[in-house]
Amino acid sequence: MVLILHPYSMLQNLMTGLSVLQSLAGKSPELLDFHEDLGSLEAASKLQLKALAEEQQAVVKGLEKVEQELTASESDGPVSDVFRKTLKEFLDASGADVRALSALYVEVGRSADALSLYFGEDPAKYPFEQVASTLLTFVGLFRKAHEENLKQIEAERKKAQKEAEKEACQDRTPVKSRDGLGDRSPRSPFK
Repeated sequence: MVLILHPYSMLQNLMTGLSVLQSLAGKSPELLDFHEDLGSLEAASKLQLKALAEEQQAVVKGLEKVEQELTASESDGPVSDVFRKTLKEFLDASGADVRALSALYVEVGRSADALSLYFGEDPAKYPFEQVASTLLTFVGLFRKAHEENLKQIEAERKKAQKEAEKEACQDRTPVKSRDGLGDRSPRSPFK
């Protein structure tokens, strides 16, 4: 997959966001934990909205076929009364479910488009799957960089602590006096 970047690409917008996060980190370190609010990102990146749309359409068409079967069974007479009653109950219950599913899919589509638009992208050219994948990659890289930064900070802290302990130890080391006996006073830089 080739990622073509243009001046207002999502990746550049994310990198700008990263710069803002880094500058705010000193004032608000809790911002660096933003990825914890994205717990469903990995699962979302596996969604294929086109496949969901196809399945949703198949459910709608299947329900239409059941309705056609109900209509066709009305000409069968009393022999199909139980069948028609059962089919009618099924259609009443599943019709509401299919309408709810269709409404939910429409809302998911709007939200997916809004996400692309939020990052300055055309939803037709930069679909939800690509947005989710880019976000997942960004969050992964950000977490890795943040962990490395924390390790570096900890290593520098330990190094500074060791140096401070070494200096403190040197300050407490007795200095030999002229008679060869150890002086119990700490070293002075003026001796």
